Amino acid sequence: MKSGPSGSLQIAIDGQTAAGKDTVAREAAAALDCVFIDTGALYRAAAVAVVRSSLSLDQTVDIHELLSKTRLGITIDAAAGKNHLLLNGEDVTSLLRTSEIDAVSTQLARQKELRKHLIVLQQRIISQYRRVVVTGRGIGRTVLPEADMKVYLTADLQVRVQRRWEERVQNGEQVTLRTIEKEILDRDRANREREFDPDIPTQDAVCIDTTGRSIASVSQEIIELARVWCL
Repeated sequence: MKSGPSGSLQIAIDGQTAAGKDTVAREAAAALDCVFIDTGALYRAAAVAVVRSSLSLDQTVDIHELLSKTRLGITIDAAAGKNHLLLNGEDVTSLLRTSEIDAVSTQLARQKELRKHLIVLQQRIISQYRRVVVTGRGIGRTVLPEADMKVYLTADLQVRVQRRWEERVQNGEQVTLRTIEKEILDRDRANREREFDPDIPTQDAVCIDTTGRSIASVSQEIIELARVWCL
């Protein structure tokens, strides 16, 4: 694998819920002079729109109509390695990491037509940048099937639960480890029920188990692989 013309580079980082995708990707993007893009946050922003509408999740036709009229977007803070999610022009980034939004976004991800809509949006956003590290679920299979490099991250369940719990607590949410474990297991089960399971890596992905490893060591491994394979 080699980077594209004029030094372009696309790295897709997939993986299990709370396996460390976003944190690892931010560090790798900074080291490789890439823009970090978190596509999963688009589903969360869509979930915010649905929650605010008071529609129930079984009102699929109404939800599709709502989201067809909803403007979703990402602004990139490359220096900080952060994305800001915009919902109809409003920055809703601070609203995305809650139990309610987790649950709703998981349900929305099951809806095939919505995923098609968001895949097109994701590809449009990514195409604006020459060098990107992109995270999400199924990125290497559906959004960036021709990525220069694909990585798939895994971790033991209890490690994932602990990481997600710490993230929630840091965001000021009061939540138990048992609640987080149920949410992650529910999301894993929902993925298995999709027409393709994003928890199964593509054949051309490098699989890395992050259990017992620091974010820095995993990021460094990805950086070194990218420099060998793609640069």
